[in-house]
Amino acid sequence: MKLALLMLTATLGLSACGSPAADDMAPHDILVRATDATDKLNSAHFSLQQPNASLHLTSGIQISDAEGDIQAPDRLQMKFTILLGGGLSAEEHLIALGDERFLTIPRTEQWLVSASSTAAPHFLDRNRGVASLLRSIGDPRRLTNAVLDSIRTLHIKGTLRASAFAEMMDSQSTTDVVNGELWIGADDFLLRQLMLEGPLDAGDTDSTVRVLEFSNFDTPVAIARPAT
Repeated sequence: MKLALLMLTATLGLSACGSPAADDMAPHDILVRATDATDKLNSAHFSLQQPNASLHLTSGIQISDAEGDIQAPDRLQMKFTILLGGGLSAEEHLIALGDERFLTIPRTEQWLVSASSTAAPHFLDRNRGVASLLRSIGDPRRLTNAVLDSIRTLHIKGTLRASAFAEMMDSQSTTDVVNGELWIGADDFLLRQLMLEGPLDAGDTDSTVRVLEFSNFDTPVAIARPAT
């Protein structure tokens, strides 16, 4: 009986020590856990803020802020501000279903079928989405933990390969690396916020800041083909 109790106690002790607490983890290990958690995601909501900045997408359009929903592996719906030149802008909507693309005509609610080459972010694509971006983080360092929207997060600073961000956003890249900060959920290891500082697009400066936020993880979302 005593032997059985000792064995049970030892087993429980090993289980308790099986993985380090998030607060004690090395930044590289946190990024590995975050990559694994991202690969298992089915859906999420995203928001991109670019104060005084924009992105040139590979299809030729220039956008500022964007917001929408993503569904693995390759579905997306988003609204974004398109810059038309001459100080003019308009809100536009995009739906991506695999290789299919649907866009609204600026200043209308009418949907049109667009070319498959129309740029669309690939957030949940394992090879060029968030997971790939997390793998590109160099020289990661722990910063003081923070609370974002009542969620305890692990705060990491490092350098980010600009091409990884461009591949994820389907945008044009103009530099090699930029500085970045990440806030990763302490309990689920999901990326909550990414802040990038530096030139990622023509017209940017070293002080240009972009913030990409993720929320509503695995909340059911319907992304369907619109009526055209």
